[in-house]
Amino acid sequence: MGQKLIICIVAVAFLASISGCATIFYPSRHNQQAKGSLDVAMLILDILFFFPISLIVDLITGALYYPAGYCMPSVEMILQN
Repeated sequence: MGQKLIICIVAVAFLASISGCATIFYPSRHNQQAKGSLDVAMLILDILFFFPISLIVDLITGALYYPAGYCMPSVEMILQN
């Protein structure tokens, strides 16, 4: 029983790592040009969980970058709401 559980956990971790965090959370960003602003939140998640593989996947697919034309909200805009 214990060995099967460990194998399942390793398999799930491997499958999650071969698709990066940004690819999972933002599938619309997949296969876009790697230009523009870097999504720091997704970068941190990639570094904290499944480090090298998920980070490489997100960088290669371009999912780690904001889409073209994306405008970061300013601090004033955030505080206004």
